[in-house]
Amino acid sequence: MDNPLLVSSTLPFGAPRFDLIRQEHYLPAFRAAIEAGKAEVDAIAANPEAPSFANTVEALEFSGAALDRVSGIFFNLLEAESDDRMQEIAEEVSPLLTDFDMYVSLNEALFARVKAVYDGRSALDLAPDQSKLLEESYKGFVRSGALLGPEDKKTYARLEEELSLLELKYGKNVLDATNAFTLDLTDEKDLEGLPQYIRDLGAQTAKEKGKPGWVFDLTHPSAANTTMAASAARSPTCAAASRSCSAMPTGRPTSSRTAWPRTSATSARCWTG
Repeated sequence: MDNPLLVSSTLPFGAPRFDLIRQEHYLPAFRAAIEAGKAEVDAIAANPEAPSFANTVEALEFSGAALDRVSGIFFNLLEAESDDRMQEIAEEVSPLLTDFDMYVSLNEALFARVKAVYDGRSALDLAPDQSKLLEESYKGFVRSGALLGPEDKKTYARLEEELSLLELKYGKNVLDATNAFTLDLTDEKDLEGLPQYIRDLGAQTAKEKGKPGWVFDLTHPSAANTTMAASAARSPTCAAASRSCSAMPTGRPTSSRTAWPRTSATSARCWTG
C-alpha cells in the first residue's frame, strides 16, 4: 500500500487523508521526503547555468514540498494528540531534520549561487516580493553558518543537533507537566463567582478522575472556560484558578527548527500554541 503521506490527496484543498495515516507511515515518509529534498538541492547547486533568481533562489524556495507536507502533518498531530510513540518518532526524526537543515544551509556550492545572485541584485529587475525573498534567503544562509570556517561549521552543526533534541525534551516535559496539573477543590465556597456550567464541568472532571468535589485541569475546555470565568468574576478563589491555569506554558518551541534558509511552509515544523 502506498504511503498516504507521500501521495497527493484527492480531498478538497489537498487536505491530508487522516483516515489512512498511521504512525508507522511517518518515519519512512520523512526519510523519503528528505532524500527527495536533497536531490532537489543537489540539482540546484549543480545547475550548469549561471546563477539567476529563477534557477537558484526561486527554485530553492519551492524545493522540499514533500518534506513540508510530511512535517506539517506530523508536528501538528504531535502537538494535538501526542502519545509515547509519537514522541519516540519525534526523537528519531529530529536528528534527521537537523542533518538535512545542515545539508542545505552549509552547502557551499548552493550558497555560492545564492550569493552570486545577491551580489548582483542591483542589476536585476526584481519585483518587491522577489527582492524580499532574495534578501531573506541570503540572510538565512549567513545566519545559518554559511560564512563560518570548516571547523566552526562542524561545531555549529553539532550544537544545532544537540539543541533540537533539547527542544524536544523541553516540549515533552511541558506536555507532561500540563497533563499532570489539576486544581482540586472540595469546598463549594471556593467556586464563588463561577457560573454553573463551569461548576458542572469541574464536577464531571472530578468524577472521571475518581476525586471528590471539583477538579479543573489545563485541557480544553476546562482551562479556557475557567480562566475566562475567573477573570470575569474576580473572586479570590477564581483569581487563584485563573493564575493556576495560566501559569503553565501552553505553547512549545520548534521541535526541529528550520535552520536552512527558506521562507515557505517548512515553518509548519514549528509547534503551534
